[in-house]
Order: sequence, then C-alpha cells, then structure tokens
Amino acid sequence: MVNCTIIIPTYNRPSYLKRILNYYSHYGRDFCFIVADSSSGENKLKNKRIINSVSGIQIDYLDHYSCKITLLGKLNNSLTYADTEYCVFCADDDFITPAGIHQSVEFLVKNKDFSCAHGFYISYDLIEFPREKPQLKWCPIYPFNSIIFNDSCSRLRYLFSSYYQTFYAVHRTNFQKMVFRENVNYANDDRFGELLPSMLDLVYGKMKKINVLYDMREKISNSAGARIKNIGHFIKEGTFEKKYYNFKICLIKHLRKNVSISQKEANILINKGMSVYLKSNYLIESKSTLIRELRNFLDKMYLPEYVKENINRLYRSVFLPKHILQNLKDMNLFKNNLENQDSKYFIDFKKIHDHILLHAKKSSGEKKYAIKF
Repeated sequence: MVNCTIIIPTYNRPSYLKRILNYYSHYGRDFCFIVADSSSGENKLKNKRIINSVSGIQIDYLDHYSCKITLLGKLNNSLTYADTEYCVFCADDDFITPAGIHQSVEFLVKNKDFSCAHGFYISYDLIEFPREKPQLKWCPIYPFNSIIFNDSCSRLRYLFSSYYQTFYAVHRTNFQKMVFRENVNYANDDRFGELLPSMLDLVYGKMKKINVLYDMREKISNSAGARIKNIGHFIKEGTFEKKYYNFKICLIKHLRKNVSISQKEANILINKGMSVYLKSNYLIESKSTLIRELRNFLDKMYLPEYVKENINRLYRSVFLPKHILQNLKDMNLFKNNLENQDSKYFIDFKKIHDHILLHAKKSSGEKKYAIKF
C-alpha cells in the first residue's frame, strides 16, 4: 500500500463515479479512497450500489453531506477521515494517474522543504457522434514550472505573477487539514477558496512539477466551475474588498509565522502581488478569448494543419505573457511524446484514453456539475 488517500468529491453523477472507481479498481489498488457524496437521495442510492460493486480497492463512503453543502466545506470535512500520511483530491471527472501519485509521494518523502508535488495536466473533450465511434480530443494545460525559491516571500511573489493552482497536487495530509480549516474560516466562495490553499502551499514550502503524466481533466463548458463567480464579478457587485480582506488577513498570519516580516511589510507584499495577479489574469482572459476566436475561425477555413499551427504560434508569441511562452516549450515536447509508444507517458495515457472511450455512452444523460479549479 502507498501511504496516500485519494479523496473523490461527487455530486449527482453516478456514471462518472462508476467510471473513475472502475479505473482505480484496475490501476490504483495500492491507495485508500474516500468518496464524499452530496448527491440527492436517489443518486446516493445509486452510488452505494456502485461502490458495493467495485472490487479490489478500499473505499470509505461518506454520504452524510447535504446537497447544499459547499465544495470547500465538503472537502474540509472529508479530510478529517483521511489517516494516511499523504492525500490528493481527484474530481469525479478527472483521472489522476497512479504513476503521478506514486512519484509525487516519493518526492515529498525525500524533500521535506516541498509542500506539494504534481506533474503534467491534460484537458480532454469527449466527442460523440450518432453513428460513429466516440473520439477523444485533448491538449496539455497549465504551463507551469516548479517553484523552488528558498524563502516564502519570493515564492509568494512568483505565484501571484505566474499563478497556477496546486489544488489537485499531492500533499501531506496533516498540512492539508490545516490549510482547509483555514480555508473555510477565511474564504466563503470558490474563487478565493481555490486561491488561498495554493498561496498557503507556497508560504510553507516549495512546489515540484514532476516529469510525469499526472492528471487528465474533462473539459466541461457548462460545469459549475465554468459558472462560478470570479473576481471580476466580486468587484462589480461590491463584495471584493471584504473577500480580499479575509484572504489577506489569513495570508499575512501564516506568512509572519514563516518569515521575519512586519504586518505592514506583509500587507504591502500581498497588495502588490494581488495587483499583479489581477492585471495578469484579466489580460490572459481577454487574450485567451481572442485566441479561441482565432482557432474557431481557422477551423472554418479548412486550412492545412501546418498553416494553422504557424498562425497560432505567431499569435501566441504576440499576445501571451513571457513566462507562459517559456513554459510552452516543455508543454509542446510533452505533447509530441504523449502518443509515442516509446515515451514514458504513453502507457498511462493509453490506459485512460481507452477507459474513457469504454465508458463514453454511459454518462451522456447526466448534468455536469463538477467544480473545476
């Protein structure tokens, strides 16, 4: 057994739960599992039958959650049931690879100054046709690097300027329990509720990106994650200042535990960091919209792939931030090797690819509720 618990939150999607548990029953038998279920009564009955039918893995099924509980509250409570040294969250429509978890745990065991570890992420679309076999369309996402500065302030500044979530990385369980207790006390929405844990990770330690296929995430255009309010909404509705104040108070408290810094200096650091984060993310969102529009236009033109790629490359070089452009080189190398049978990523990719297609028709009738950070 690996000393790690995989926590799977689920909400009204029995076929997704069945799909991920069947995957782990084949490839993840050396982990412990917690399923945190806030579904309707009818779907909880379905989920119980699914869990009883899955063999080969140890599952602690938590069905006492109301359908009205927040995701953050559910994750915080489910963590209290984890008694392994390491843990990881896995959404019910994600696939975090056993190899990715193994290597992340091994790294954290040997490197006490790192708070979390993860690897390469893929976003995929399941394309289903009426009279043809379903297909998988995928691309790498999250072009981030390891954050290995020795001091908390430098790591925090870097994360504000080059933000990527650490929500689904492998963590030490006791540390993650502390982080989520703070999270439910200081963040009351999903946006700051995702930002705060990532920031606290970097306050207390470094973050490692391991060269492994770590997570395949389903792209769901109408998911709850696509519809949750962002910081722009908070600013427009006049709630940003209060939310940001609570976020900042928590971050200052923990920063001062780790660094010899005054309250005023910590306040200035976080204010400057948030200004950079807001500027960067607003620009990235608008530029990403333009890039998507360009891709849609090129698709309608039916141009040769090499022509479209050259246009996209030029567009990215003009509009994307420098730190993303630098990291895209690694992403492209990873992408080119992913379907190469001789590459280190192929076996894990092939297992998930085939498993998704095997279950393709079974989840088509369900609403896609998952929060995607």
